[in-house]
Amino acid sequence: MSDEAEKNTATVVADLVKELYFAEILQIEHNGMKVPVLQTPDSMKMSSVKRFFDEYRDKPERRTGTATMTTMGAFVDHTNRFKDADSALFADANPTNPSITAVLDYHRQTAQGDPRFGTHRTHFAFPLSDEWKIWNAGNGKRMDPSTFAEFIENRLTDILVPTDLSNPESEAEKALASFAALTGGNFADPAKMLELSRGLSINVDEKVKQVTNLSSGEIQVQYEASHTDGSGQPIKVPNLFMIAIPVFDRGDVFRIAARLRYRTLGGRVEWFYDLYRADKVFRVAIDEAAAFAATNTGLPMFSGTPEA
Repeated sequence: MSDEAEKNTATVVADLVKELYFAEILQIEHNGMKVPVLQTPDSMKMSSVKRFFDEYRDKPERRTGTATMTTMGAFVDHTNRFKDADSALFADANPTNPSITAVLDYHRQTAQGDPRFGTHRTHFAFPLSDEWKIWNAGNGKRMDPSTFAEFIENRLTDILVPTDLSNPESEAEKALASFAALTGGNFADPAKMLELSRGLSINVDEKVKQVTNLSSGEIQVQYEASHTDGSGQPIKVPNLFMIAIPVFDRGDVFRIAARLRYRTLGGRVEWFYDLYRADKVFRVAIDEAAAFAATNTGLPMFSGTPEA
C-alpha cells in the first residue's frame, strides 16, 4: 500500500472512531429553561453533565443538609444565623421522640410564592429526662413489696412534701386541687412513702354475708373485706403523692400528682401508682419549648412535621 493510501485509510479510521466515540455537549430547552446534557454515541444516550461542572464550582449552588443541635440555645442561634423571611418551624409532639425542626429554605409564602427545595434545616430532638422515662415506665405497673421499696428509695428525691392547695393560684395548682378533692386527697410525704414501701404488713379479713328478704324471698349476697396492719389496726394508706420532675433533660420541673394503690392477692400485697394526666404535662412542656423557639427566632410555628 502506498503512503497516500495508508494516509487515506488512517483518516477514514480516525473519522470512524470520532463518529463512534466522540461525546458532545448539547443544550436542551424546555419551558424557557436551558439544560446542558452530554450526548454519547452509544444509542444516542444523553446524560446530565451537572456533576462535572459541580467539581469546578467555587461554592455550592445552594445550602443543603440538616444541622443537628444538642441544646435549645444552639437551635435558636443556628436558626437565626441562616433564616430568612420565609423560614418556618415545625414542632413534633411524638411522646417517645419529640423534636423541633427549622426549615430554613421553606417555600415562599402564599400559593403564588415560589416553591423552594426545603433541604437546609436545623433540627433539635428533645432529650427526655431520665426521671420522666423512669416514672412513665413504671406507671400502672404492679410491683411486689421489695421491688416497690427499691423503686421508692431510688426515686425518693423526686417525691414532694405535700403543698397547701387550699388557695390554688395557677391553673396547674387548680387542676391538682380539683383532682385531690375528687379523690378525697390524702397526700403522702417522702417519709410516709418510704415507710409504706419498707415495712407495711397488710392482713385481709374477708367475709361473705347472705341476707334473705322474708317478704319477697330475694337473696342478697354482701362481700366485705377489711384491711388491717400487723397489730390488727385498720390500715390508713394515703391515696395520693406528688412528684416534681423535668420532662426534658435539664428542662423545667413540673409537679405531677399520682394515685397510690395496692392490691392483695392470696395474702400478698402488690403496689402500683397512676400518674395523673402525664400526657397533659408533656404537652405543656413541649408547647412551652416551642413558644420559646418561636419567640426567639421570630418564625411561625407549626405543629407537625415538614414535607419530606
